[in-house]
Amino acid sequence: MVLWIIVAIVAIIILIPLGIRLMNIFWVTNLISVYNLKLDQTQSPRDALTHVLQFYSYRAPFNVLGPSEIESIVDAFVTIPQHEQILGRLFLELDRKRDATILTLPSEVTRMAEVARKHAQKN
Repeated sequence: MVLWIIVAIVAIIILIPLGIRLMNIFWVTNLISVYNLKLDQTQSPRDALTHVLQFYSYRAPFNVLGPSEIESIVDAFVTIPQHEQILGRLFLELDRKRDATILTLPSEVTRMAEVARKHAQKN
């Protein structure tokens, strides 16, 4: 009996973080699909990313991304060479910062853009 309780506790400790990670992957995959669909419709990465960030903001527990934050993120992100390749990383950052700290995201995207530009200049 005690062994089953220990096994159950260990299983819960392992399965809960795994389930959360799988939900994050599903959420990011969903955002990338919405981005690709909108990109096919508009042919504009700027419009597609703006749409996805608005979609995310309305789906988030709190409507934390205002128009100025969305514009800052889009402005920084579309300047990244080959920005589609790190789109998943942007959405993972969004997913990790669903609380009030999401307001730091524009500066983090700007930092990502600088790193990507430096990497592109080296190559």
